[in-house]
Amino acid sequence: MLKKIINLIFLIIFVFIFLNVILAIVWPYITDSRLKSQKFYDDEILKILGIEKNEESAFYKQMWIDRKFKYLQFTGQYEKETLNQKYLNITKDNGRKIINKKNCTKNFFFYGSSHTFGYNVKDNQTIPANFKKIIDKAYPNKIFCVYNFGSASHFSTQETIFFQTHILKQKIKKDDFIFFLDGISEKGNKSTRIDSTIKHLFKATTYNYWDKYKFTFPYFFNSLPLIQLYQRISQKIRI
Repeated sequence: MLKKIINLIFLIIFVFIFLNVILAIVWPYITDSRLKSQKFYDDEILKILGIEKNEESAFYKQMWIDRKFKYLQFTGQYEKETLNQKYLNITKDNGRKIINKKNCTKNFFFYGSSHTFGYNVKDNQTIPANFKKIIDKAYPNKIFCVYNFGSASHFSTQETIFFQTHILKQKIKKDDFIFFLDGISEKGNKSTRIDSTIKHLFKATTYNYWDKYKFTFPYFFNSLPLIQLYQRISQKIRI
């Protein structure tokens, strides 16, 4: 009897591990398939954006599914770098992609939240990118560089600190122009997107060595594909 119970326990563990592995492998393909079958934008919007219908799911995926953030010292969070994407490109040094020439005589820096960054538009359709087109047309003999350092969820305090870090790194020079594009994001006395996470992670440094599992195990358990699937289904049922 004991042997049967032990075998049953091992079988359950094996099946649990097997299902997690299979789900981890097929989940990205399921997501891509679901995206292709859905419509995210009106035809008029797609026309304005210059997006073909067969590009819609790829455009949406870059904007919302593959969107990631990273920790940025002092500032909090910032958009994570991307590698040669079609619609949305970000680098650490230059922010959201704007085609600039070298040896610019004057620089224009834009800071702000998601509307400055430009969600749901291509790299060349953001506010700073359009500003670049305007000044290039108005001053054809000048070499101007424009940088878009907007980021989702940024607010005025973060933007000011971000601006200060660029001064400290000597990225911003005398006579450069600085623009802060805000509205509701001007509220500066609030938590950043990652404050609660950092607070929780820092708490782990106070654990004794033999108590580390109390911190790591919940993260590991909640990261399992089956648990993630269960949580998503539960959320949809509650909605």
